[in-house]
Amino acid sequence: MVAAFREDAVPIDLEIAKKVLEKEKANLVVVREGGVVFIGYSKGLRDVAEIVLEKPSILRGASIADRVVGKAVATICAVRGVRAVYGGIMSMSGLKVLRERGVKARYDRLVEFIEAERGGICPFEEIVLDVEEIEDAYELLLERFKRVFGRGGKRYLRGSV
Repeated sequence: MVAAFREDAVPIDLEIAKKVLEKEKANLVVVREGGVVFIGYSKGLRDVAEIVLEKPSILRGASIADRVVGKAVATICAVRGVRAVYGGIMSMSGLKVLRERGVKARYDRLVEFIEAERGGICPFEEIVLDVEEIEDAYELLLERFKRVFGRGGKRYLRGSV
């Protein structure tokens, strides 16, 4: 099944992801071919790391809705073949990556950079902020995810909702 598109070329999957994000009060929702394949409730990039480390194939052709999308999340989405991304908050560098790679992007609020909870720039955003080559940025994130989150998390893919 191919994801349907509205006239403005935003996948309907993105609309579904955004609605589920709000309804479930989740932090991350991945939708592919009309079905929800992942709902995450963790703060920060834990859910994104879980997907990348455990089941990255669910991102290819998917649409995601995330509360916060910085360059780190945008890099992962672009490299892993995500079609469309919604961010409640999106950084300018994240938006740039998505646009350069042809990923549809929507956001509610555009910011200069993603802030860490304790102030300053988000550590994951900082890792890739000045990296020009997207594949290099992806590899840096992958290595950091392995160190910080490890492999074999307790939960992974929650199935369709």
